[in-house]
Amino acid sequence: MPVVLGLAATALSPATGVMGLLVVLACARGVAGRVRWLALGLALNAPWLVTGLLRGSDAVVDPLSVRLFDAQPELGLGRLGAVLSLGGIWNTEVVPVSRTLFSSAVLVVALWLLVLLGLWAWRRSGGRGLVALVALGVVGVLVALAGSVAPDALGWVVAHVPGAGLLRDGTRWLLLLAPVLVVGGAHGASWLVDRCRTAGPRRLVAAGLVLVPVAALPDLAWGVGGQLKVAHYPQDWAEARERVTQSGTEGDVLVLPFSAYRQPSWNHDRPVLDPLGRFLDRDTVVSDDLYVSGRRIAGEDPRAAEVREVLDGDWTGDDLADLGIGVVVVDGSAPGSADLPFEQLASLRRLGGGEVKVYAVDGASRPSVPASWRVLVPLAWVTALAALVLALAGPALRRAGGGTRPVAGGAARS
Repeated sequence: MPVVLGLAATALSPATGVMGLLVVLACARGVAGRVRWLALGLALNAPWLVTGLLRGSDAVVDPLSVRLFDAQPELGLGRLGAVLSLGGIWNTEVVPVSRTLFSSAVLVVALWLLVLLGLWAWRRSGGRGLVALVALGVVGVLVALAGSVAPDALGWVVAHVPGAGLLRDGTRWLLLLAPVLVVGGAHGASWLVDRCRTAGPRRLVAAGLVLVPVAALPDLAWGVGGQLKVAHYPQDWAEARERVTQSGTEGDVLVLPFSAYRQPSWNHDRPVLDPLGRFLDRDTVVSDDLYVSGRRIAGEDPRAAEVREVLDGDWTGDDLADLGIGVVVVDGSAPGSADLPFEQLASLRRLGGGEVKVYAVDGASRPSVPASWRVLVPLAWVTALAALVLALAGPALRRAGGGTRPVAGGAARS
């Protein structure tokens, strides 16, 4: 049951769904067991698999993003050192200060010596599952470094193979390396503690070993050294949401300025993906173009591209209505708001607002959804839920019927 629940939890996003499936397949016993776990994993991941297949050729990404999202060097240990310590994130603004200190580099090296000692001790004691665990870690490291080692090859793959964009942000795949550090470090700590003959040294060594990973990243405590703070949405936003709800129009919401990032004062002037679309209670069209180090990464949403093409011209309310846009929300505090086409916005029916203004687009209707989508997407969700229920209830049903075979076939217990 724990394995089933864990696999279901990983299916909440495509990348973690693939990683979760790789883990259970590596740990399963025998061909039959792997086939059963593969079937269960595919069923649990059906919602995003089906939607990805329905999007087809749209599920590709800008090859430039490979170079901009590649692993970054940290700790004075280069890219490899950063990756082996589960770091290297492309967004250097979110890297904790301790990751820039020489002392952290020393502690990371010490941690890896402990891990290697643990892997050696584990191998001497039988090493059951060692090869699978290390193999998964190697896969995670290779994917994390692919954007740096072979950016052109990976760029071609993500630009031409639907779904391969999952490999673009390679450092997220270091989740596959984390179990190596955890299990290897635990075996290493156990081996060192066992070498102590009396209780006093054992306690001292155990306490010191527990502090090694904590000391390597001390500012992870207290919300990254107090950097994580609560941000409260302004009252103007709540009023705008109410106006959108009571607009009486069909269609989706368009947020202007049509850019992905904001830097609101109420969020301590920190850059953030535009939260307005998530704050509203209707489907929202926002730009998914990203700018990293001043370079534009083309978005992946074809509808956003259609809206941008219209906005770049001399648009009218009818043009927006034809795109299924029923409400336009203007964030007056966002960069670029002063350059918006206010004459064209004035042609829309204004519903009010202060810093966040709301306009109604009459004549809009909700975008049509292909019949195949209306059938296959709900079916995918039903498949995932049914697979989860059957996998969880299977052992109890077999016990009630006198059977003993484990759920989904011989997987390693966790």
